[in-house]
Amino acid sequence: VDTALTYGEYDLEFFATLVDRALDGGDGAGHSFVDVGSGCGRLVLAASELWPALARVSGVESVAELHALAAAASSAAPRAVDFYCADAHDALRADGPLGDASLVFAYTSTWPSFGDELTDFSVTCGTRLQSGTRVVTTDKRLSSDGPWEVRLLDALEGVNAETGGASVGYVQEVVRSTRG
Repeated sequence: VDTALTYGEYDLEFFATLVDRALDGGDGAGHSFVDVGSGCGRLVLAASELWPALARVSGVESVAELHALAAAASSAAPRAVDFYCADAHDALRADGPLGDASLVFAYTSTWPSFGDELTDFSVTCGTRLQSGTRVVTTDKRLSSDGPWEVRLLDALEGVNAETGGASVGYVQEVVRSTRG
């Protein structure tokens, strides 16, 4: 396991609040949910239960050991969920296994950033996701520092014991993408 990668579990209640906001309070029908950095799959399984109308629920994790735990847990899930052991930048491309993503969640507290703006993940979202995709990030927001545009829809504060008790969740929308 790459020691530069950090694993953590996100607060379920705050997760539900953020995803509900990204869905504008809807049931998720027609949306394809992806948890980027899905770890052992906890949030993917929660999303499948909380929003049963979601068209698809998936996770992508680059750490093989965590992916294996998620894959094992998925066998006990009441509905089909997909887990991929891959780099998100590759998995989210138009012809990738998660190219249909329309709602993305990423626990990004430790991801590369400049100030409060995500660097590498902003590139992934701006070049891989379809325009109109909703993206939820935590403690750091997406940047429009490229040929793409991201709009901040909301910033909500909530509980996150792993960051000292509080966290900010950013609900954003890819307005313009360079996806080709």
